[in-house]
Amino acid sequence: MTAAPALAATRNYPSAAPCDTTLQACIDAAAPGDTIELHFDGSNAETLDIKKSIALLPASGRTPSLGLVIVFAETQTVDVTLQSLTFDGRLIGVLGPGGGNLKMQILGNTFATASNTAIELRTSINDGTYGSLMATVEGNRLGVTGGDSCSDGISVAQYKPSEGTSEIVLRGNEVTVNNLNQCGGITVYQSDGRMNLTVNHNQVHGSNFNNGILVRAMGGEMQAGIYNNLVYGQAGNVGASGALVVYADGPGNVTAHLVNNTVANNATGMWVGARTDLGAQIRGTMRNNIAAFNARYGMNYQLDLAPGFVESHNLLYGNGEPEEAMPTEPYRRTGNPTFVNAAAGNYQLTASSDAVNRGLSSALPPAFNQDLGGAARIVGSAIDIGAYEYPLVVPAAPNRSGTTAIPTLGQWGLILLCSLIGLTGTRRRR
Repeated sequence: MTAAPALAATRNYPSAAPCDTTLQACIDAAAPGDTIELHFDGSNAETLDIKKSIALLPASGRTPSLGLVIVFAETQTVDVTLQSLTFDGRLIGVLGPGGGNLKMQILGNTFATASNTAIELRTSINDGTYGSLMATVEGNRLGVTGGDSCSDGISVAQYKPSEGTSEIVLRGNEVTVNNLNQCGGITVYQSDGRMNLTVNHNQVHGSNFNNGILVRAMGGEMQAGIYNNLVYGQAGNVGASGALVVYADGPGNVTAHLVNNTVANNATGMWVGARTDLGAQIRGTMRNNIAAFNARYGMNYQLDLAPGFVESHNLLYGNGEPEEAMPTEPYRRTGNPTFVNAAAGNYQLTASSDAVNRGLSSALPPAFNQDLGGAARIVGSAIDIGAYEYPLVVPAAPNRSGTTAIPTLGQWGLILLCSLIGLTGTRRRR
């Protein structure tokens, strides 16, 4: 008879052996699929190497902090969840050659004082057979201050082709970045292979950073959806700089949709381009976006560099330089977006905004039915332009318990209930 597979266990750290010394020893002793709950407060200064499928999360009421964490997959599939943790250092995930997959769920963590790239996910540059890089990076709060080297808030890089398609989701993260030289808040780089990328409901802000959200493809095939993001404070002007940039820089094939984003008070707003002279191709749409109060242009896509791109229903206002010549577009808006309080970082719309009910409702996929603040789309005759919908209508929280609410009884209801109980012959006991 064959042995039954071992069931995943929950281990506590610190606890009895083998979790009575270091956290690394506890990880090494864990079986694939185990969960390790961290029963301590404060910092753990170990450099942690993870090469198996595990989950790390805090025990109830605990606030543990981790230093450098490195996750590595090579010949086996490694599936790692890191949730609700604080990082004093950084998190690195590397997919090496060997045919295995790297799967990561990075959920609700805080990176308060990173001096290098806070979250870095990448393939190695070594030759060999590669599996797929799959990651969901959601609900994290990052504070990154650059040092001597170029640092990003979140960096994803695929250098080698994979047997499958890499699936990357960057959702609901808030990235505060300062002094990042030529780097930025969220950077995705691809030089080979296939990638499906979704970047939605993120906020990137700070000072002296070159890019807010940068998607750059040097080769391979990429499908990218960039929805409901907000970028403000971008100040760099080196290379492919901008608050939101999608650029095909080599013999790659990129399809990208930039919909319902707000980029305001930056050095440069949004732009899309392709090195067609190197064989690059870029197709897609740029719709329902606000580009306002940027020191240079608000939006730029050159037809000779992005011949397959379609732009419509965007709002351009108060930018310092005129945009490059763009095709005539009857639904382009040029009125004031009238933000609630841009100086305080509040880019929600007011009733007088030229963005209200001016978007193309069908441009935003139905799955993204909430705005950046969690309010419902669509309110009114059409979707609003930008990352926020006016007025703010937050959906009621679902009844996750699956129970039905018990109705309350008035005075006469109570009298009737007591009468019915009496008719059933119910006896009172001591």
